[in-house]
Amino acid sequence: MGQAKAGDEVVALAVVVALLANLYFLYRVVPWKRPGSWRRIWLLASLATFMFLVAEAVTLLEVRMEALDHLHQIPLFGALLAAATGFFLVYTDGYRAAERSRVLALTDPLTGLPNRRAFEERLKIAFERSERFTVFYVDLDGFKLINDRLGHAAGDEGLRAVGTVLSGCVRAGDIAARLGGDEFGLFLAGEDPDATTIVGERVRARVAEASLPGGAKVRASFGVATGREGGTPEQVLVVADGRMYEAKRRAKEAATREAATTAARSSGVA
Repeated sequence: MGQAKAGDEVVALAVVVALLANLYFLYRVVPWKRPGSWRRIWLLASLATFMFLVAEAVTLLEVRMEALDHLHQIPLFGALLAAATGFFLVYTDGYRAAERSRVLALTDPLTGLPNRRAFEERLKIAFERSERFTVFYVDLDGFKLINDRLGHAAGDEGLRAVGTVLSGCVRAGDIAARLGGDEFGLFLAGEDPDATTIVGERVRARVAEASLPGGAKVRASFGVATGREGGTPEQVLVVADGRMYEAKRRAKEAATREAATTAARSSGVA
């Protein structure tokens, strides 16, 4: 009887430890509570599992390796289920925390688009897989006037609006990202010149038509580069960035010539 009593006590202790561990998980790990210390969680989960194994060993010794009676099957099953539930909660909470951290690290908080880090990571993956791709480096001409005239809150609203426009200019497998300030990047899978032309015209037209605070209008200048125009992701971005500034220079020169022509015509009429 003494051995049977000791065995029952070990089984009961295993169940109690497992239940306490799970109560702790439910209180600290589930979404409506802050997560607890990872060391403490793993310690309790490991302790619950260890106590279950000890209880099972004691019970098997008591019955001399014969089939367990119902008195021990039920609490042992309960202890195992409790431990399994605890480990499952730990796993799901860890997955949620990791996913949340990943999203925060790779997302621009203002526009909700992927940030520069996410964009560069996608380029690195493309290089590692020897993928063919096309990159747009997009800059907004005249956007500074929105901040100067209407304030930074209006500027933030304008960036969000442009981000929405650009994300609608690419396909599901492509990426529109905010690289910083009023600069954006587009990653297009493949190097199809026709697709590149279509996307470029779409970006230019939709940005010009975007509904911005105060009825402001901006233009999109962009440079385009393919994965074969640089040995590294950084070099590809440098090429696209350089072409973007060249496009801005040409646009400014064209605007200056147009203004001069208009002024000359006005003087001639006068």
